[in-house]
Amino acid sequence: MSQLPSGTVTFLFTDIEGSTRLLAHLKDRYGDVLADHQRLLRTAFAEHAGQEIDTQGDSFFVAFHRASDAVAAAVSAQLALAAHTWPDDVDVRVRMGLHTGEPSMGSERYVGLGVHRAARICAGAHGGQVLLSGVTRGLVEDDLPAGVGLRDLGEHDLKDLDRPEHLSQLVIEGLPAEFPPPRTAGIHTAIEVEGRERELEEAAEAALAAEQAPRARRRRRWAVAAVAGAIVVGTGAAVAVITLRDGSSSSRTTSSGNAVAVIDPEGSVDDYLDVGSKPSNIAIGNGAVWVLDADDLTVSKIDPKTNDVTRTFGTEAIPTDLAVGEDALWIGNGEAGSGSEAGGTIYTRSISRIDPRTNLTTHTTRLPGNPGAAYTSANALRIPGVPQLAAEKNSVWAINPDGTVSRIDPTTGEIVGTVRGMTGVSAIAAGREGVWLLSDGRTLARVDPRSNAVTQKIEITSSGLIGIAVGAGSVWATAPFDGTVWRVDPGVEPVTRTIPAQVGVTDIAFGDDQVWTSNFADGTVSRINIRTNSIDQTIPVEATPQALASGEGAAWVSVNRSSVASCTYFYEGSGEPDLVIASDLPLRGPAAGETKQMEEAIGLVLADRGYRAGAFTIGYRSCDDSTAQGGASDFFKCVANAHAYADDPTVVGVVGTYRSGCALLQLPIMNSAEPGPVTMVSPANTYPGLTHQAPGIPREDTYPTGIPSFARVIPADDYQGAAAAVLANALELRSVYVLRAAGSSPEFGLPLIASFSRAAGRLGVRVAGRGVWDPEARSYATLAEQIDRSGAQGVFIADINLNGGRLIEHLRVRLDKRTPIIAANFFLPLPDLLQTTGTAALGMYITWSGLANELLPREGRSFVRRFSRQWDGSVSSFASAYAGQAADVLLDAIARSDGTRSSVNEEVRGTSIRNGILGTFRFNTDGDIVPAGFTIFRVVGGNAKSSTNVPDLDGSVVDRAVYVPDALLRR
Repeated sequence: MSQLPSGTVTFLFTDIEGSTRLLAHLKDRYGDVLADHQRLLRTAFAEHAGQEIDTQGDSFFVAFHRASDAVAAAVSAQLALAAHTWPDDVDVRVRMGLHTGEPSMGSERYVGLGVHRAARICAGAHGGQVLLSGVTRGLVEDDLPAGVGLRDLGEHDLKDLDRPEHLSQLVIEGLPAEFPPPRTAGIHTAIEVEGRERELEEAAEAALAAEQAPRARRRRRWAVAAVAGAIVVGTGAAVAVITLRDGSSSSRTTSSGNAVAVIDPEGSVDDYLDVGSKPSNIAIGNGAVWVLDADDLTVSKIDPKTNDVTRTFGTEAIPTDLAVGEDALWIGNGEAGSGSEAGGTIYTRSISRIDPRTNLTTHTTRLPGNPGAAYTSANALRIPGVPQLAAEKNSVWAINPDGTVSRIDPTTGEIVGTVRGMTGVSAIAAGREGVWLLSDGRTLARVDPRSNAVTQKIEITSSGLIGIAVGAGSVWATAPFDGTVWRVDPGVEPVTRTIPAQVGVTDIAFGDDQVWTSNFADGTVSRINIRTNSIDQTIPVEATPQALASGEGAAWVSVNRSSVASCTYFYEGSGEPDLVIASDLPLRGPAAGETKQMEEAIGLVLADRGYRAGAFTIGYRSCDDSTAQGGASDFFKCVANAHAYADDPTVVGVVGTYRSGCALLQLPIMNSAEPGPVTMVSPANTYPGLTHQAPGIPREDTYPTGIPSFARVIPADDYQGAAAAVLANALELRSVYVLRAAGSSPEFGLPLIASFSRAAGRLGVRVAGRGVWDPEARSYATLAEQIDRSGAQGVFIADINLNGGRLIEHLRVRLDKRTPIIAANFFLPLPDLLQTTGTAALGMYITWSGLANELLPREGRSFVRRFSRQWDGSVSSFASAYAGQAADVLLDAIARSDGTRSSVNEEVRGTSIRNGILGTFRFNTDGDIVPAGFTIFRVVGGNAKSSTNVPDLDGSVVDRAVYVPDALLRR
């Protein structure tokens, strides 16, 4: 590509309106129409010095040095299109949008909101219409081509953009001038959304994400971690909590445990089939029902005529999904992501074709894409059990590790195409209605299996979609947190309907002219009446349903029931213990190195106490909330485990969880238990909403009974702001400048700023100013100058790493080299930051919730030393000590209680520890630890390995501990 226009640039996006209808009408002749359209537009662009940036089928993305040239090109193109003779007298109508800005440059492409704004303006136009932004109008209104005027259309909201746009329309002599109102965010009109300008926009978004994506890989992520653990999807919405509801029943066949439930067309459970320890994905084809086992790493074949399991065979790797095509079974092979916990789920690395007669692999296809930079879209949204593969007669579709989609030739196993303009794909469905993808939890996209192009996109307004299916002429999708099923009729003008279901509705399947959906929260499966668009029957399956398929005369549902008795048992007393505590941790996958230490530390605490707490003997059950298939906390298993704790009257408390998303799912279930709430004491959950409300983060409704039953020995992430204020005071900084990123989700920056400002004010540290950095900017020299002029003696970066490396570089150029820069652990991993910034990051301070092992008080260091003697390997900070302290808290509460759950919960809430593993502390009324201890790391670079044995902190040394008293935390 030649040198792109730089400085002030005008973007022009174009797209054929109704291209699907033209294709259906012209069939083979459509290619000629498309070629003529491209020739006419390219001629107009070339005549006016336009540079073609990209083209996708029937759309163009073009850049111009001068706004007047862009307008002249648009006018020339519209006149040429109108004058051309088209076959069958069809009307080829092209919509166009123009916007002028000063974009940033990525790798051979433009990045930034200016590109998005131009694409949104084009999407709002009608065929034959040219829309201009306010900036573009201001540049051209005194220099319009002859015969061209302007019509003011007023201000309009553009989807996903905060600032409204003042739109104008070109009025071109000899062409239609009257159009309906623009199709902007404020106009609720069912329209065809198939323009490739959206694909081009998303390509720009993908480039921006790849360049600036926040990869704050932290052990205990909350907002993003909850995506994986609690199926929170979309654009950073607050984590929702699912409360159990009762389902109506038509029959109740008892389940013996983990199985496949067989539901007949009348809504009765005919049978529960034993297919392994953790059945997951289900596929139907070749006269059989195929079931993947998430833990045994096997695939079972069921004869639907007899309900007999006729064959079970192992897989070559960790199976992630399966699909059935013509005379072939396709299995996804999983690998773990990076060693960092944030990217450490299992993703599909390759696809194997299995001969269903011999169980032999005929070929394996390695999928393209690197998961490292895409965990927020691909891995975080990947829900084990929801289909990620789809097989047709001529194609197999698979989600790549980076969240894109490949089409595979089923005969050769070769990748024959990648779907253009789609990222963040989390589910696939295929049928007579075509191939459909679910992207970013809100976009349904149809793919042309011949061109690999997206021919239609439909945006769904919900808190997040999970499952999709196609059938009965529609696309079906589930919104678990809204408790609705969406039915979309994807015509030229799509029609969408919502079907009331229950909160927790998850998977959905079509087969035998029936639509079935499962609900993991209330343990039911429901049938949807496709004529009335309502649920006509709900069937309890007495366990947690995961995956669903319909066909061969039944609905087939994998159900999972956890049992405390199946968890690893620790007890050295005689007979049966009086009471039981459990731990709930992901003991498989990349996090296992830490969670196994946590398990052993809890066991050590029990052994030290002789498995007693006061007058009670105590048994310990170590329960796993992960699966081999997922590689991390599996939200289906989190729910099943919570039911197991609630249903076992001997269980009075749980040490857990590792991921906050799992806790969000478990707490309502455990809080509603009889004869009282099962109390959770967490060593790792740092999501603020579990205990308190913070700006941008709601206080989650995790206590249906109104009685709090959760406390944590680790500080919440938002209190890192207060820790930064304490550090600033210790560094004798009289004033600090606070920064946050433009466009960042509010749950990151706002809580940190509020916490810092509150604590700084009480400590006498002045906030010298508040600024916002633009992640798309090429230079931050002006911002650095502004900070320098403020007289600030330090800087606190209170947000995630959005182009933060460049920000730090420019701050170092302007500010004194000794000026302290403080950031939260949202800026991790440090190796990546150091690679971006070089020496500029040296000397930075990073806050971290919790105390590194070397900063623990004497009792804590002694515990870690004793633990290290029995642990074969490196001992990680923030693991064994915090798990041991959580167990100690629970056991002390039991010793003070009367042995009932309610009494144990009350005693936990009233905890006051003196000289414990973490020192002397108590819980405040929210259940947060006070004082809150934090580790401050100082960046030193080089090849320094962190003494904490946490890879994300490599390149730093432990600088000090800071303690934040309750007075600085209280709101």
